[in-house]
Parts: sequence; C-alpha cells; structure tokens
Amino acid sequence: LPRRPRGRWPRRESGMTQPWLRMPSRWSRTLGAEQIAATAAIAVLLLGVALHATSLPVWTLVAVLGCAVWRFLAVLNVVPLPGTSRTIRVAFLFATTLALLAILASFRTLNGLAAGTALLSMMGALKLLETRTPRDERVVVGVALFLLLAACLADQSLTRTPFYLLHAWVSCAALALIAQRSSSVTPRVALRLAGRALLAAVPVAIVFFLFFPHRHHRAQRRDDPRQYRSTHRAL
Repeated sequence: LPRRPRGRWPRRESGMTQPWLRMPSRWSRTLGAEQIAATAAIAVLLLGVALHATSLPVWTLVAVLGCAVWRFLAVLNVVPLPGTSRTIRVAFLFATTLALLAILASFRTLNGLAAGTALLSMMGALKLLETRTPRDERVVVGVALFLLLAACLADQSLTRTPFYLLHAWVSCAALALIAQRSSSVTPRVALRLAGRALLAAVPVAIVFFLFFPHRHHRAQRRDDPRQYRSTHRAL
C-alpha cells in the first residue's frame, strides 16, 4: 500500500481546536451582562406599548419602534448612542417639544388616560436613547410599569389578564437583570426569581381585593346602598 504523505492531516494537540471546527467570531459572540440588561429594558418597554397598540396613534408606535431598534443596534455595537453634547441635548429638547405638539394635535389635550399614555410612551422611547447607567434602565422599566397600570385602567376584561401578568413577570425579571448585572444571573434565572416573587405576592393581592372596596363599589354604595350590600356579599 502506498504510504500517506507526511503533513497531510493536522496533528491534534491538547487544548487546541482543529481549524475546521473553529466557529467564526461573529457567530461565537454572546451578549454580556450589560447588553442583556439593556435588551431587557427595551423588551419591557415594547411590551408595555404593545398593550396600547389599538388606542395609540400610528405615529407613536412607529416612533417607539424606531427608538427601540436604534437602542438595540447600539447594544450590538452597530450604531452609537446619541452623545451628551449641547447640540444633542437641544435636539432631545426639540424632539420632546415636537412630541408634545403632536399629542396635543392628536388628542386636543394633554390630560386624560389616552393622551397621557401616548405622552408616556414617547417619553419612554426618548429615554431609551440615553440609557447608559442602571438608573436609566430602571427608569425605562418604571415607565413600562406605568403603561401596564394605564392598560389595567383602560381595559379590565379577563381576556387581557394573561397579557398583564406576562408583562408584570417580564418587568420583574428585567429589574433583576438590571440590579445584578452578572453572568451568573441569566434571563432564565431572572424569570424564575420574578415568578417566585409574584407568587409570593398573590396572598397580599387577594387580601387587598377582598378587604379594600373598589372605586365603582364606593360609587354604588353612595347611589344605591342596598344594591351595594348585595353585591359586596356576593363578592
């Protein structure tokens, strides 16, 4: 049999990977703790705005989505975030004023649940473009939680309850990721921790529901005391 030429097959050395088994660097890169925390803040804000997708103007949804895409590309180091120079601050002030005028033109007021929700969504979207510290990311998550509260006030149907619970769960997980910022706290660990915290809060929520009357119950008690007593006994 003919002998195999020398040097045809690369020699396998300990602790080294064969050349044909090496993955390109662009596929082997993973998100760090800082990038995961920023991505969690983006996702929570998008979920909060999605709860109002049917009531917000189209331009608001487009603006929020554009800011979220820009921030996510900045997380991947594709594009830079806006700087902190005086020109950029003036640009942010101009964008805020433009958003106020657009909301005023759409709703004819800045008061009320619908106009306030649109204004809060725009402020959260603009805040995304200046999230550089954990405090900024917590502010974004706080905006998303206020959007959840606004959604609960706007629509209290049972069909939307799973979406509200999902948003609360993801928001608590995002807070855990932002607070820890460690490689040991993965999104799965944060979701598990948030689920345990929400389950621990269920008894408190039941107590508040049973022993604290709702707003419409107080109005019913004032208008028709007999009907209020019968309804309260049924609950």
